[in-house]
Amino acid sequence: MVLIFHYIKERWKLLRGKADDTYMVSEDWQEGYLEPPENARKTTYGNDSLTGVADRKNFENTLNRLLAEEHRAGCLLEIDVDRMREINNIYGQDAGNSILCRIVELLVHMFCRNGCIGRMGGDEFALWLPESDYSDRDDIRRRIGVINDRLLHPQGELPPVTISAGAVFTSSQDELHNVVRNAREMLNRVKEQGRCGCEIYDG
Repeated sequence: MVLIFHYIKERWKLLRGKADDTYMVSEDWQEGYLEPPENARKTTYGNDSLTGVADRKNFENTLNRLLAEEHRAGCLLEIDVDRMREINNIYGQDAGNSILCRIVELLVHMFCRNGCIGRMGGDEFALWLPESDYSDRDDIRRRIGVINDRLLHPQGELPPVTISAGAVFTSSQDELHNVVRNAREMLNRVKEQGRCGCEIYDG
């Protein structure tokens, strides 16, 4: 199990670049690639030491900037790993850390339209997809479903796991705390309905 953890950590060094960098995925990065091409956009903001993605503070700062300065519509997903405490208790912290890295890898792999990912704390993540609108709702659900299918049928020694996600489409006029609240509301609805899925706010 420890070897798996070190393997994933080494793999994420390729995605992270230098220690103080995290990736925002390039528009040229098409689904199917697990490593970003040389022209992948890098943004230097604070990163989570385990997964290499943005930490909470800097993800929120980045999202505020995108909403306020670039005047972009998009989609925010709030994501939570289901029953993570049980996994850590049964399989150990190393396995839990490996699962978190694997989930980030799948999120990067499946959502590649110049998005950015943040670890909001513990087993919670957020994903911002710029220029997405309500017509993308079925595709977003499908991609979350693919991630859950891969997590439920892991290769190697990782235990099966699932994620729950809540999504909200937004515009530059929306304030961040309202966007996060609506996405969290959808995430909680998934949890109440049995986990392992994605609900989208229809306002």
